[in-house]
Amino acid sequence: MRRLLALAALLLVFALAPAAPARAEGAALEVSPASAPQGAPVTVSLSGFAPREVVSLWLTLPDYRVEAIGDLAADVGGAASYDLAISVGMPVGAYGVS
Repeated sequence: MRRLLALAALLLVFALAPAAPARAEGAALEVSPASAPQGAPVTVSLSGFAPREVVSLWLTLPDYRVEAIGDLAADVGGAASYDLAISVGMPVGAYGVS
């Protein structure tokens, strides 16, 4: 009887546990060109997301501070793009987009 109650309790715990959030498997981000001088435009291309999924873009500055670029909605094919230019007034160095 104890084993049966323990098994029932364990099943109840798993049944009531919240599901893990869905992740965009196979999602990709590409910046083109991979390197550009400040002020020159680059295109950030996203793919592999769910249709119309909202995706947040972030910019990592050379001093590793992170700033929000904004949110994009993927199209029905799970893709989106954003044109970005680092103004000449921003710090000089390598930037990252995530």
